[in-house]
Amino acid sequence: MPNHRRDDVLRIPALAADLPWFLPGFATSVVIGFLVRHRAARFLGASPLLGWVVVVSLGIIASATLTPLREGAFEGGAQAEGCDFSRVGLASLKDILELGDTFLNILLFIPLGAALALLPRSRRKPW
Repeated sequence: MPNHRRDDVLRIPALAADLPWFLPGFATSVVIGFLVRHRAARFLGASPLLGWVVVVSLGIIASATLTPLREGAFEGGAQAEGCDFSRVGLASLKDILELGDTFLNILLFIPLGAALALLPRSRRKPW
């Protein structure tokens, strides 16, 4: 996700401008999740609602992390050339507590983590 200044990090227009495929990806994830919720629920051995949440969560993560960014969305412009590997490993507590890129990425994975925790015990759960 793009690195924004603290004062505009939660402004939806700024996020939508930097991640132009996020909102269409989000909407597509909701629709696909609705269409495959029963099949996902059978596969996971869970309720259709939980199947929907898992599918939508994966779609939202893909929409936010794997789609192209608006050119120049990051400071310096180097990120337009590829992935930013300037920090590989665990984030510092300071990075996590700032309302920025790291915090938003963690927030992005919370629904999936909660849904996976609610899945019944089975051989497919670790998969």
